[in-house]
Amino acid sequence: FILPVHILLSLMAFLGNFLVLVALHKVSSLHPPSKLLQRCLATTDLLVSISISFSAVNILLSITAILGNSLILVALHKESCLHPPSKLLYRCLAATDLLVGLVTQPHCAVYWMSVVYEHWSLCRYARDAMEITGYTLCGVSLLTMTAISVDRLLAMLLGLRYKEIVTFRRTYIILAIVWVACLISGLFSHLNFRITFWGTLVSISSCLVISITSYTKIFRALNHHQAQIQDFAQQPPSQPNSVSFSAVNILLSITATLGNSLILVALHKESSLHPPSKLFYRCLATTDLLIGLVTQPLYATYWMSLVHEHWSLCQYSNDATGVTCYVLCLVSLLTLTAISVDRLLALLLRLRYKEIVTLRRTYIILAIFWVVSLFAGLFLLLNNRITLWCSFIITLCCLVTSFASYTKIFCALGHHQVQIQDHAQQQP
Repeated sequence: FILPVHILLSLMAFLGNFLVLVALHKVSSLHPPSKLLQRCLATTDLLVSISISFSAVNILLSITAILGNSLILVALHKESCLHPPSKLLYRCLAATDLLVGLVTQPHCAVYWMSVVYEHWSLCRYARDAMEITGYTLCGVSLLTMTAISVDRLLAMLLGLRYKEIVTFRRTYIILAIVWVACLISGLFSHLNFRITFWGTLVSISSCLVISITSYTKIFRALNHHQAQIQDFAQQPPSQPNSVSFSAVNILLSITATLGNSLILVALHKESSLHPPSKLFYRCLATTDLLIGLVTQPLYATYWMSLVHEHWSLCQYSNDATGVTCYVLCLVSLLTLTAISVDRLLALLLRLRYKEIVTLRRTYIILAIFWVVSLFAGLFLLLNNRITLWCSFIITLCCLVTSFASYTKIFCALGHHQVQIQDHAQQQP
């Protein structure tokens, strides 16, 4: 009962102080020193409410992780039809998530509460424990998920030889190596941040490449198998399913159109944003709006043409859906990546940011995004294999760039927060 009350009170404090800051920003009749003092007081209360909210959310997530993963471990203990090495991988994944709920998230909650009550020694110990355990357990979890994807691919490719090659002993050895490597990396993360950062970036990129490649191969093999079955059966798709898919796409089209129209109206009225950043947000909202206006209606048309057996319309709508979806999703992904880089430049360049990131340069970058995406979308009709690999490479590059940008932003803000805490400790 106490936890929901704390969450509710912290949310009320957050909203209240946020509204106070907005009101102070718009009020011009107050004496500037008084206005500054009131802003400082509201900001302090806002930071306290945010810290309490983070602490309460971490406690709630900790309870959820403990209960959920405990049930998964019990279910895996009672399950007997799974191949033992696969079962061991699932157990390892559930155990790491359980330990995150038992160890990492409580330390995170203690860290935020120690910030609120200004217990700086406890704050430092809790932060170090949270970083080491979080780095170790998240590393084990990521590598285990990658191992599961490779295990599923081997189960499909090896066939009858799978049980001979993927044995219980080999799986134990692999998991032991994963745990030892992650424990050493977790302890090393406290000693050298730069090596840890680049090691994390390389590890996550490698795991993403392996997992995406494995699941792509599985998907293509299953898709090929399904196409063979459909050719053999020579049966049209189920009419109720086609109508349902069409209705869902119409509903999503309406939602995307209304939501992104409101976002564009809000951006038009907003004057405090830097114009290049505002242009990025407008481009992102426009691409999502076009998906609702063009792609999803075309997809609904495709499903309805299947129901009524209009095969020429079906072919045209399928091609149009593929091209428009590919173009708009690619522009959206590239714009999201550009926004992450824009936020990083705003943090690093500071006063030089407005000189370097200009509206003209932003227009040129977005024009390049649209031209490249249009060519890639049209190329989809000519060679599907090349388009698939290009999509894979572009998506991976965008993910790595966004992850690196937001990680640097987080580290810079964390370093700034530590400096503020050290300065606060030095004050009498």
